[in-house]
Amino acid sequence: MMKYVSIVLCMIWTIVCLAGCSGGKITTEAVTGTITMDGKPLVGANVGFTPKTEGQGHPGYALTDENGKYVLQTLLGAANAGTTSGEYHVTVSKKEIPETKVAEYGSSGYQPMSGGSQPKETLPPVYTDPNTTPFSASVQKGKNTFDFNLESKQ
Repeated sequence: MMKYVSIVLCMIWTIVCLAGCSGGKITTEAVTGTITMDGKPLVGANVGFTPKTEGQGHPGYALTDENGKYVLQTLLGAANAGTTSGEYHVTVSKKEIPETKVAEYGSSGYQPMSGGSQPKETLPPVYTDPNTTPFSASVQKGKNTFDFNLESKQ
């Protein structure tokens, strides 16, 4: 009986050590694509992949470049390595900070700071919420490419 307990403890210790040596990294699949708005590249947009079923998959995120291209990554994976296989809702968001005008102290337009301008969403709300987005992706083993075209009149 004691020998059996020793073997079990040794196996548990080995599993713990191997998990610790992995650095918490997960196995991911490459995910890339292009985001367009009315057929034109959407620059500086945030792309989000949210698992359709909680606990099945890892959320991924990316930022589009000057050509609307993105390379997905997840927090537990290597940089720009994609995410795990699974079914995802895909959201797209683009926020801009409104320009604020600065008035000189004592002038008629002067107002004390009130926290600054808040970022404003520039895309139709349907694309920014995982519950309403029309976009989805099925990430499979290997390289995955998902292109999405948003329409400004939603």
